[in-house]
Amino acid sequence: MDVVAPPPPPRLGPPPSALLVGLVGLLLPGLGHVVAGRPGKGFFYFCLVGLAFTAGLWMTGLVAVQPDRDPLWFAGQALAGLPTLAVWKATEGLVATERLASFDLGMLYTAVAGLLNVVAIADALGIVDDARAVADLRRRADAAAQAARGAEHAAAADEDGFAAASRALGADGPRVEVAPVPADPAQASRFLADSALAAPDLTAPDLTAPDLAAPDLAAPDRTAPDLTAPDLTAPDRTTTEVAESGPIVGGPLP
Repeated sequence: MDVVAPPPPPRLGPPPSALLVGLVGLLLPGLGHVVAGRPGKGFFYFCLVGLAFTAGLWMTGLVAVQPDRDPLWFAGQALAGLPTLAVWKATEGLVATERLASFDLGMLYTAVAGLLNVVAIADALGIVDDARAVADLRRRADAAAQAARGAEHAAAADEDGFAAASRALGADGPRVEVAPVPADPAQASRFLADSALAAPDLTAPDLTAPDLAAPDLAAPDRTAPDLTAPDLTAPDRTTTEVAESGPIVGGPLP
């Protein structure tokens, strides 16, 4: 049974800038997720932050966003982005006739809404980091696959070159042509004699082992030389016959 490989995952574009994701997420809750490629999660955070901010605004009688009166609360509310700015401008001249019992709880809700938007921005930045890691892994995998394809192409080219060289040697290699033997017996005998004379000597060379007999390693004659003292007796100094003066007979020299 043939096994069909699953199709490769679709190629995604480069991950967005983390700075862009953070800025758009600060302007509108959930928009950072949309830019990061997770619109469903962005919609979830938009509803979560919007619900908390709307509940807090209702519990304060629509006078929760007052930066002149409550600057510390406003610092937390401003993290919700454009909704806080819109409510501030819409309720700028509104004055509460009485302080509701749920006023403080409503202020807390509006500040928590801003903090939830910070959590949403951090989550969107994490998505960007994951996308960058995946893109880096894909880039490395593509580089490795390209190197493997290059090696396969080089091997195939080597095989093709070897096959072409083999075919060339088989087609254009040295050929041995045999001359036909003449039909005439006399010419045939002369042809065979010429062939025998022209044929090289193909007899096997003499491969007999050379004489490797061990050389004569007999010990040399190391007898001691004759060291006897020479005869040093004084010579006989008797007079000799001299041819020029005739025979002279004399005694021993003094």
